[in-house]
Amino acid sequence: MVNTKKLPLPETTEECTSLLNSIISSIESSSLFEQKNAYELLEILYKKRCKKALSWLYEKYHRHPLLYVQKFAKKALEYRGHLDP
Repeated sequence: MVNTKKLPLPETTEECTSLLNSIISSIESSSLFEQKNAYELLEILYKKRCKKALSWLYEKYHRHPLLYVQKFAKKALEYRGHLDP
């Protein structure tokens, strides 16, 4: 389920990068538990105000072949939009 588009991780805080890596592992998992966990981690990413990571998630996954991953990317974009003034 790996996206063919290679995007380097954004330069951000260590905490945001750690969350982002955990989200990537979860969203690309075939386990429903892990996919649910990705949404919980996404909310934490939003609460930590990790704008670059949220934008990166959208850019990386919005054209993914799996619908649930596309929905996840749209949620990341929605959260990113809430962080703008």
